[in-house]
Amino acid sequence: MLIQFSVENFCSLKNKLILSLEPSDDDNHLENLIEDGKFKGLNIVALYGANASGKSNLHKAMTAAILLIRQSNLRQVGEKLFRVTPFKLDNVSFNKPTSFEFVFVAGDSQKYIYGFSANVDKIVEEYLYRFDDNSFVMIFERKEEEFTFGEYDADKLSVAQKMNTENKLFLATATAWNVPCTTIPYMWFANKVDTYTSGNDILPSVMNMYHQDMYNNIEFTKDLLKKTDINIDDLFI
Repeated sequence: MLIQFSVENFCSLKNKLILSLEPSDDDNHLENLIEDGKFKGLNIVALYGANASGKSNLHKAMTAAILLIRQSNLRQVGEKLFRVTPFKLDNVSFNKPTSFEFVFVAGDSQKYIYGFSANVDKIVEEYLYRFDDNSFVMIFERKEEEFTFGEYDADKLSVAQKMNTENKLFLATATAWNVPCTTIPYMWFANKVDTYTSGNDILPSVMNMYHQDMYNNIEFTKDLLKKTDINIDDLFI
């Protein structure tokens, strides 16, 4: 479950931008809440604004971050991080790293914070924290090639560190070397969060859901079409 995503210095997004799915205290539309253990999040959020205000680039930023994580172990020594695209309209930002951060609930129903900063050549900063006893506890922190480990699997993390390179994300490297404390959060990125840049990307999954009529999608869609009042009142798959 995604709770928050933030990005800084990516494409047109010079300053830090935060997308929050943290529920408010408003008790309207409780059907738009999901729960995982003691944590809650929103099912749906809408982004709206003027043309060229950054909506698409926020989506591109999340896509870039997820793919950088998933493809990290495929990266060769010295290979560029081409998805890192800093703000180019001033020299200061252009020479600064791009930063991404996720707050999420993973498959163990625990909340994590994972973030990293990178330029096209290397990972500049990276960190992973887990929410325990009402506070976030460090799993690891990284400043370029200097690492600090917390109380979780420190010995195994230390071994995995020797296998990492400056252009790889340590979250992926440690998971590839079977470190338990990174595996569950990494698998959230691998299997539980996705972005789609066009309808064609999601069409196969959607059609499969309709064929199986998962979650009563056919009736939901028929009801939605009627409410939009566009003279469509039935649907056949």
